[in-house]
Amino acid sequence: MRIAIVVAVGAALIGSCPLAMAQDFGSQGTVTLSAERVFGLNWTHSRREFRNNNVDRTSITTFGIGWYRSESAFNNPRAAADVFVIDQLSVGGSLGFYVWGDDVDRQGLIFAPRVGYAAALSDAIGVWPRGGLTYYAEEPPGGGADYTQFALSGECMFTFFPQDTWAILAGPTLDLGLTGDEGDNDFSQYSFGIHAGLMGVL
Repeated sequence: MRIAIVVAVGAALIGSCPLAMAQDFGSQGTVTLSAERVFGLNWTHSRREFRNNNVDRTSITTFGIGWYRSESAFNNPRAAADVFVIDQLSVGGSLGFYVWGDDVDRQGLIFAPRVGYAAALSDAIGVWPRGGLTYYAEEPPGGGADYTQFALSGECMFTFFPQDTWAILAGPTLDLGLTGDEGDNDFSQYSFGIHAGLMGVL
């Protein structure tokens, strides 16, 4: 039911987009502020290699809004800022802090610098592929294993402009863990998802 409501609201918003300013989005000097990965459907694979050389692999599919427990920091909401240094080429990044509270409380920080290239598909719809690096560090306040992860990340956000000063962001994301640790063990994740958020244009 929740999925149907979200899809219906999204379709209504997209369908009501007037002839906004997507064709001007990405001009030199444009600055954007975003709330990203606020809503998502994710598939995540984790790999742990213990000191005795045993390997544990797990896969999980998650869906949620806001700070839900997705078992990967890659899928958490974050705030972002980007600036177009020349027409269509952006430089920026995102920063997020999160707390998971279940049987095991965890908190972490995530940072993801990136570059992107924006193009208009119509007067109200654009596409904005972006790529960069992601780092997160996570720890349990009550004790336990710390997590760190360094990843190569990419996403292709579609921008839907109901008005010329803000847009809905939606599109696929991919995070490929290159190296990381879970306490004394080697740890890596990769995660594929479909995410959505909101963007303001200055």
